[in-house]
Amino acid sequence: MKREGADGGPTCNLCGGGVFADMPFHYVWEGQRFDGVQCRDCRLITLSPLPTDAQLQRLYGEDYFAGKLHGLDRLGVSYESWADGQAARARAFLRGELLRRRPGAARLLEIGAAMGHFLAAARDEGLEVAGVEISAAAARRAREKFGLDLLCANIEQVDQPAWRGRWDIVYAGDLFEHLRDPAGVLRHVHELLAPGGLFAINLPGTFNLLSTRLATPLLQLAGRSRRLPEAPYHLYEYTTATVGRLFAGRFGRVEVVNLATPPWRLNLKSRSPAYLGKLALHALNWPLTGLTGRYGDRMQVYGWKD
Repeated sequence: MKREGADGGPTCNLCGGGVFADMPFHYVWEGQRFDGVQCRDCRLITLSPLPTDAQLQRLYGEDYFAGKLHGLDRLGVSYESWADGQAARARAFLRGELLRRRPGAARLLEIGAAMGHFLAAARDEGLEVAGVEISAAAARRAREKFGLDLLCANIEQVDQPAWRGRWDIVYAGDLFEHLRDPAGVLRHVHELLAPGGLFAINLPGTFNLLSTRLATPLLQLAGRSRRLPEAPYHLYEYTTATVGRLFAGRFGRVEVVNLATPPWRLNLKSRSPAYLGKLALHALNWPLTGLTGRYGDRMQVYGWKD
């Protein structure tokens, strides 16, 4: 089925195209259905319709970080307790990835800063830090836990003239899949970066995976659409090609790194045959990504401002 972008239909955030193909997944939330669709021109995957700004405020309300994030509720773990255990990994990422790619950096801005765990690690490394977080509950906890005074706002609506051209590094972890206007945020971040500054993101790459590449056309041929168990948190699903093209539209130099989660670390959403099959294929996918640098379920993307 084709979906036309005219007359109120979706318009591709990446290429401006207006013709979409149905993807075999959807969400149902607050009695409304959100269908996965893919741009016919550039292949970016999004939702039709996108949640409104008011719906996003409800999605990321008081209870989001209490357990819903990334299915941690199924493991009986809160986001805060999980993030508390990631301090060493955060420092290793900061030193080994960000500061290696932007040596001499003195100032770091995080968008989607959650409860401030990564910013606290950056501050401990001697960087001047600031952050933006949409969740009032998370921003409040960052102040209580780390003494960080985050700007509580949606980055898509932030206008801080004093921040323009200031930041050596802007970082966003697991944020770009949640944005209504990722291309607009890229333009905004480009303005915030100092010359030679680095924009770095971490995000999922579910549609890079062998299991997804196999299941998607089979479900499409069968005319089936799977209802996903979560609320519509992911407004976009990226592949190496689409996120690379998104960054290349704003940054002269771009690097995309594919990573694969070890099979024993996967947080399966259920023990259904579909998810168990995904686990079996991931046991092949994991070493293949290590060998080829392709097909990862996680991506790190870096763009340097000229």
